[in-house]
Amino acid sequence: MALRAEVADLSQHQPAADSCDAAIAIGLLMPFDGRTARRLLARLRAAVRPGGVAIIDVLTQGTTWLEAFGRDPCWLWPAEELRRAFERWLSACASPRPGDRLAIASRCQEAAVRQ
Repeated sequence: MALRAEVADLSQHQPAADSCDAAIAIGLLMPFDGRTARRLLARLRAAVRPGGVAIIDVLTQGTTWLEAFGRDPCWLWPAEELRRAFERWLSACASPRPGDRLAIASRCQEAAVRQ
């Protein structure tokens, strides 16, 4: 199996549509403000080709675990908003209770589903 990995500053990089089999963002969308975080999530979703996966892990609103961010602001996702972003994909979602982490692993069914 051929493997090609790409590391990029997502705030500056626009991946091509349908250009990857997997997009992974573990804690990477929280340091941005909500508007920017939503835009970056849209970029990740668009980059995943049909049959590919998106693995997104964020803290949700209500969490009290913010030590890792120090005094820097961070965006805490509304859990339902992130779920809705992948509602037309096949998803496995883990969120034990409000205010915890939300991990979504979604598989894109087909190009038309992502619109």
